[in-house]
Amino acid sequence: MGALAQSQLQPIPDEPIPVIGYIRVSMKREAMISPEIQKAAVTDQALRMNRRIVDWIIDLDETGRNFKRKVMRGIGRIEAGEAREIWVYRFDRWGRNTVESLANVRRVELVGGRVQSATEPFDVETAIGKYSRTNAFAMAEMQSDIIGENWKAALANRVSRQLPPTGGRRFGYKRLGRVPDPEEPNRYRRDMADPLGERYEVDPETGPVVASLYERYVRGEGSQQLVRWLNARGYLTTFGNPWSINSLFILLDSGFAAGLLRQRGAHCQCPHINRCKHVTFVPGAQPPLISPQLWEEYRRRRERMRRDLGPRARQAIYPLAGLIQCGHCGSTLHVSNGQGQRGYGYRCMTSKAQDCTGTWVLRANAERAVLKRLAEFVKDLNTRADAGTAQDAARAVARADHERITRELVKVDASLKKLARQRLLDDAMPDSVYDELRDELLEARASLEAALARAQEEERAAGEDIEPVARGLLEEWDTLPASVRREMLSRLIRPVRAYRVGPRKAARLVVRMVWEPESPLEKYVK
Repeated sequence: MGALAQSQLQPIPDEPIPVIGYIRVSMKREAMISPEIQKAAVTDQALRMNRRIVDWIIDLDETGRNFKRKVMRGIGRIEAGEAREIWVYRFDRWGRNTVESLANVRRVELVGGRVQSATEPFDVETAIGKYSRTNAFAMAEMQSDIIGENWKAALANRVSRQLPPTGGRRFGYKRLGRVPDPEEPNRYRRDMADPLGERYEVDPETGPVVASLYERYVRGEGSQQLVRWLNARGYLTTFGNPWSINSLFILLDSGFAAGLLRQRGAHCQCPHINRCKHVTFVPGAQPPLISPQLWEEYRRRRERMRRDLGPRARQAIYPLAGLIQCGHCGSTLHVSNGQGQRGYGYRCMTSKAQDCTGTWVLRANAERAVLKRLAEFVKDLNTRADAGTAQDAARAVARADHERITRELVKVDASLKKLARQRLLDDAMPDSVYDELRDELLEARASLEAALARAQEEERAAGEDIEPVARGLLEEWDTLPASVRREMLSRLIRPVRAYRVGPRKAARLVVRMVWEPESPLEKYVK
């Protein structure tokens, strides 16, 4: 006797059983079954089986590949005893991942509950019924995999034509060759009146805005300043929302304005491409808004800000934010108020928690010391000659580090390949041993990649002519925004070291240029 027939022979309870109705519509639109159809089918079958629907949980535009959905609240309510069953239109509405679907069904069943399908009433008390339910989940997963493969093929086809994988509008450009589909909202079809096909052309209104965002960021303006500027002038994202720091960097990091397309690595499993570290850039068909040089300058500053600075320093309102340290413990000094003024000085905040006597510096004194050192550099020909020699030496050291780290990376990659080959040939290797060795190698590789990025940045910085930067900063110090001054200083000096001299005495300040060795930490002696 089949599972369907068996379920029809199950006795209908005398008292209505409280159940939760669950509806899911996939964001991939896989043969989309409308919420209304699902609700009607579940309601009808629940009445037939004397079930009382106490609540509905609806997941719209949600994938079934995982359980990061509202349905988990329903499972929690079953475990809390608020209802005894969860009803779905079909088992593929519950999930399209066999392992996770069965695991969450098991959670419901462990407390005496059930997950029921209105159109697939299998009797899971029997072997054939349990098999049929498992097979329904497996079929749902296979269908999802096929849909995913078709999507990948479609996206690859778009990239081969030098179009962005997901289409859609791009701020700074006009999308031509596509028009709204009158039959399906939020979807587009080919514009038959446009023989040139889909393409992106520069928007004369917003295109220059995008280019100016890159230029201003490279000059040293912070992301919050750029966001405020965009919103103050009424510019909205392509979704019609006000700008945020996140949406700003999604735009700038995409590289679309540089004539590039951002692609995820072939084997990358990162859930969000905008935060993926394994992306590559390929040429696109769209006309660029910025030059390759400006794009590279943007990427260098972006990486430097990510690596070296905290959020407050990125939006600096004081030129030495993040660029002044305690000479005794090495911690970054924080801005402190005093004499009725905001930002009156800088203070070491670790003195109470660690073995540090603490340092306090008048902000005006620190800035004067920095300007004095820059003026000496610009004025003294011998100093500039020494700087050139030191920069040549620093560039040689950075290049040697670059080559050394690259060789070590090659060795680690070879070890990873060897380990994978050994795992394939040696069935006796325990999983725990393999996982431990693999994790060690991957950790070493990540560390080397970070070191390589630092060596590349140091090699580039050592080759930069900093005299014009120093001269321009001195000339425009009183007119430049604090964030721009801070960005320019980061290219000229190492973090200033402040040393406590004694009670009620001004701190001793040591300002070193970027090519000079860092000032050492000193223990304070009273």
